Amino acid sequence: MNGNNIFFSDLNHELLIPLHKESDIFLWKKWQSNPSQARYLVEIFIRYHKLINDSQENDIDKVTLDKYYKQIWFYIIDNLLEYPISKDTILRDVIFTLSKNFFQEHNVIYKSFYLSPIDYDLLKKYIPLIYFLNKSLNKLNSLERLTIVAIDKFGWQEEKLIEYLRQHQQNLTIPELKSYYTKGYSNLINNLPTDIIAIYLQNDD
Repeated sequence: MNGNNIFFSDLNHELLIPLHKESDIFLWKKWQSNPSQARYLVEIFIRYHKLINDSQENDIDKVTLDKYYKQIWFYIIDNLLEYPISKDTILRDVIFTLSKNFFQEHNVIYKSFYLSPIDYDLLKKYIPLIYFLNKSLNKLNSLERLTIVAIDKFGWQEEKLIEYLRQHQQNLTIPELKSYYTKGYSNLINNLPTDIIAIYLQNDD
């Protein structure tokens, strides 16, 4: 765990400290039995955020890894949730196999890959948060989702978004648009597991 402390101050969160000594299988089963208890997934991710090969093959290039890193982990998380765990299952091996499966399914040519500390991007530490934000975003109604994505991701001004909606037979006033944005943002946060909010979004200072 010491190496992870460089990047994961979240390790010291009160929800995670009791999990540091638990086994992989314990964490995995607890998360499968109650996916809303996201602390178990966060602990798993912290342990295995570096997809390390144990062979002597060359590493995949950083550009390719960076391009797919988020997608790899979304794929791994979705599959871990449904994966049949047996007494012989080893989480590390499953994660490695799933990551290879991802590249094969997406027809990405690679040999193996390794994310070293020098390549570490701060954004990558938030993969569990981003994963659940995406899930939450997909639960919003279409107008709430559109206003949040257009304004927050693409930086659209309200007038531009209103004109876009008008072209698609949706007539909204600026106050109505602001209402959809405010309500959508509230729902986006409320849909998140409470563990994710506590670990990533609440400031203890």
